[in-house]
Amino acid sequence: MDSVLMALSSTPDSLRTPEQKETIKKIQLMVAKYVELKDGVFSFTLPKEEFVEKTGLGIEYYDVITLLST
Repeated sequence: MDSVLMALSSTPDSLRTPEQKETIKKIQLMVAKYVELKDGVFSFTLPKEEFVEKTGLGIEYYDVITLLST
């Protein structure tokens, strides 16, 4: 998981591949759609079992998104 996050965050936008840009866009959309704030705590509400089907991302990104949403 750390390598996934490092690869995405350490590359400047101008040097990202089209695939990296698309992945970041999908992650941003998932965060906007499925992260909720309740009682001052952020939580990712999309169940892990549905993640790949609904996002088109690999399951390794689930942990990245849950890490980013906490």
